[in-house]
Order: sequence, then structure tokens, then C-alpha cells
Amino acid sequence: MKQYLKSISILTLSVFFMAFTACDNEPIDSGLNTANENNDTNNPGSLSSFVGDWEIVSFETETSTEIVIMGETTATRNEIVGVDMDYIVSFTETAFQTSGDYSMHLVTTLNGVEFQDVTEVYENVSGSGTYTTSGNTLTVDGSFFEFEFDDVDMSESGGAQTVQFAFSNNGQTLRTTQSEEITQNQGGMVSTTLINAVTIFNKL
Repeated sequence: MKQYLKSISILTLSVFFMAFTACDNEPIDSGLNTANENNDTNNPGSLSSFVGDWEIVSFETETSTEIVIMGETTATRNEIVGVDMDYIVSFTETAFQTSGDYSMHLVTTLNGVEFQDVTEVYENVSGSGTYTTSGNTLTVDGSFFEFEFDDVDMSESGGAQTVQFAFSNNGQTLRTTQSEEITQNQGGMVSTTLINAVTIFNKL
């Protein structure tokens, strides 16, 4: 039974990290400054608005998954929250680098019963990648975070990541969001996952 629960949890986390890549996203609050495709240093929504060092001050994501296998339904929920964040993302106009420390706190429930509550610590993390924008959509080739669960590396699960973004506070705060529903059917196993994720950056 324990191995079954572990497999279900890894499956739902894998669905989340695959869904965190290049899916159709809904636009966020149009009252915030959003990006365009012009590289204009006077425009707080342009690519140049990303340039500089940004501290990630919060990362929160919640996934709810319903899996149907041979007529049996299993409902799982994962909450992942970044804690003890000391983590910097440095953007140029086309690329980024990451460095620092953070922890990820994961709580998983199965059919309403909590069975997993763990915190993973990541120290001296470094990474890099490239990015583009189109409207208020940010597409990243690379990972902002490393993340492992039960020795399974989730950080590279799906290639390019696509999220919505907006600037506020005169361009000093960057907020990325994702609100998704994704359905998969693999060999008679049907899973439906709802994903909500928010990351907030402050410019240094």
C-alpha cells in the first residue's frame, strides 16, 4: 500500500511538472503592466524590464488530481511552498542565471487524508536558461528551480515552461502565474489535474 501511495504521489507531481510546460494559459489581471514584444527600456512591460537581479520572495503551487483506473477513482492534492528563500534570478535580455538556497515544503493528501508532509532543502543551487515573451506570456527554456521528490528529479520534466506574467510597483515586482486544467489518458488510466501556481520576484 505504501508503494502504491508513493507511485500515485510521484505520478501527480509528474503531471504537475509536465503541465507547467507550454500549455494554454489564461491571461491575468489586465490592470497590471504586461509585456509586449518591443525591446523598449522606457516601457515597464518590455523585455528590458526583466534585465537585472531579482530575488524570489515566494513560490506557491497547488495541484488537485483525480485519477480513474479500472473504474476506481483516487483524488490527490499537492501543496508545494518555497520556504527560507535566499535565491536570485539574474536576467539579461535573452537569458537568465539562478543562484542561492531555498527549501520546498510538500504536503500531499490522498482522498482527503494527509499521508506526506516533507521539506526538501536545496543549497548552493545554480542554473541557467533562456527566455522569450509574447504579450503577457513568458516562455522559459531551462528551470528556475531544482526539485526532487523521493529521489525523482522533477525540475527537467517537460522542457520549455510557459506562464503568464505581470509587473507592478513601478516595475520592481514581477509576478508569474499559472491556472491550468490538464487531462491525460494513458492505457485506460484517466487523470484530470487542476493547477494553480504563483511566483513573486522583487528587483534588487
